[in-house]
Formats: sequence, structure tokens, C-alpha cells
Amino acid sequence: MAMRALVFAVVFGVLAFAHAGVWAHGYKQHDVSIGHIWAPPSEGGAISIYGPLLNNGAAEDRLVSVESSLPGAVVSLEAEGDDGAVAVQGDIALAPGVPVSLAAWGVHIVLRGLEQPVKAGENFPLTLVFEKAGAITVEVVVEDEASGPH
Repeated sequence: MAMRALVFAVVFGVLAFAHAGVWAHGYKQHDVSIGHIWAPPSEGGAISIYGPLLNNGAAEDRLVSVESSLPGAVVSLEAEGDDGAVAVQGDIALAPGVPVSLAAWGVHIVLRGLEQPVKAGENFPLTLVFEKAGAITVEVVVEDEASGPH
């Protein structure tokens, strides 16, 4: 019964995202919907960025690059494997209708080499560049991990 409730919650969340197009602090760029983009406070000159992406189109799109104006930021797309090893990704595929979660346990955006710490309560712009949908600048909300995305 608990598994059925979990499946229902996940399916309902995906459908709500697909039909609404975006969540709080969400964005839409052509066929790509971008939900609430957030990050925990930076640690050791690096910050990881999370949030949901959804391609509402009929053809695959790709997140091909990310641009940041934070001083010193070097951007990469990374994924942590089951063995804890980090692999750098060239891009992120967005299949039609399949949600992609930028998350700590999967692929996500990392900014390294930050010259100043980024603290909870701060926001900063980040530009996501998609192969077909083009570039869109989103606002990253920095939140304590305990509070998570809203």
C-alpha cells in the first residue's frame, strides 16, 4: 500500500509538472520546462545546483552548456556513480516527456573555483543553454539542504 501511494505521488508530481509547465520559480524556454532551481550553500569554493527539467517537445533536446557570472566560477555537469566516483558529463539528454532531475544522486551542475562563498538566502543568475530550445537565464535560490526546494 505504501508503494502504491509513493507511485501515485511521483506520477501526480510528474503530470502536474508537465501540465503546469513549471513549478514555483519555474521557467519555460520553447519546449523545455525548468522547475525550481536551487543549491545548498557553497563549500570549499564549490556549489552544486539541482532542480527538475522536462522536454515537452516531440524531439530530443540537450542541455549543452551552463554559464555563470559568479567570480571565478568554472562550470561542469557531473554525475556521481554508485561507487562514489564523479564523472564529468559533456551534456544532458532530455528525451521527450521524460523528466530529468538534477540531483545529488545523479547528474547535476557544479560551479568550482568560486572566489566568494554563496550563503543560504542568496540568489544568483545561471544561464542554461539547450541545443534546440536555446539559452535561458534562471535564478538559483540558495537554501539550506534541510529545507530543500520549495
